[in-house]
Amino acid sequence: MIYDQLKNLKKYKNFHPNLGLVIEYLENIDIDSLPLDWRYSLNENILFMIQDKKLNSVFTGEYEYHKKYIDLHIIIDGEETIAYGFGDITEIKEYSNKNDYGLVFSSRRQELYLSPKYFALFLPNEAHEPNRMTEKSKKVRKCIVKIAV
Repeated sequence: MIYDQLKNLKKYKNFHPNLGLVIEYLENIDIDSLPLDWRYSLNENILFMIQDKKLNSVFTGEYEYHKKYIDLHIIIDGEETIAYGFGDITEIKEYSNKNDYGLVFSSRRQELYLSPKYFALFLPNEAHEPNRMTEKSKKVRKCIVKIAV
């Protein structure tokens, strides 16, 4: 998991070859002006999505995880809390290879506060619970980038 200021994203361009392509693309577009439900495949390994999400007020303890993709969350408007799960992990919903999605419970969590100045990147098998409200925000507009590993 990487949690950092958006201005530092380019420092991670060599972390994964596809991440470098994502950063290059983001430097050449204005994500603030992209319409809701916009989807764009940069290539067969990179998918950009713009979403408006109503945020949950309660921590459910159910963390999603993926095996085929890195998840990059970039806030456009509003703010949210994403919980990062670690420690002892127990599967709640069996992983679906078709949807690249599974649910787990974790014994520990770290809350990450995301605003337009921050991003969070989750590697395969890293448990995370996005879309949790903050004191200031009940909804959020964000760009999610799926990056194949």
